[in-house]
Amino acid sequence: METTARKTTRRARIAASAGIAVLAILGVSQSARAGMIEIEREVYHQINDIRVANGLNPVIYNEDLAPAARWHSQDQARRRCIAHIDSLGRNAGDRLDDNRVPWLRYGENVGYVWGYDDPCTTVVKAWLASPGHAANLLDPRLVESAVGVAQSADGTYYLTQVFVTR
Repeated sequence: METTARKTTRRARIAASAGIAVLAILGVSQSARAGMIEIEREVYHQINDIRVANGLNPVIYNEDLAPAARWHSQDQARRRCIAHIDSLGRNAGDRLDDNRVPWLRYGENVGYVWGYDDPCTTVVKAWLASPGHAANLLDPRLVESAVGVAQSADGTYYLTQVFVTR
């Protein structure tokens, strides 16, 4: 779980937005990518069901956020680790900046699932059981979102959900 309001200083950027989008899909077959997109959609819908059940507005899906979420999931899958800081030393705000996504506040949930038939429900339940992750899911100030999914060679799914307020 990571939530941050915009800082007044900006660090130098390492990756260009086009490079991030290309890296997120390298080495993934079209059918595997389609399966991951289905998982992304299902997680997004489950999160909105939870928000609505808690009296909140659903988050708006924004494709502008997807490259940052997908790249981070791919990076975690390659490294086989879960972290909010990626292999380039960036946090979610940096990845959003690198993708030219304006934000005032962001939140990020990361997780991994291995050996479960339903990775969507498994990760969403885990996020709800974690106070910090649940806070992101239920934060009414975070109004836009996208999910990114990647799968490592051993079949583990790595999931990243990014939330923003602009």
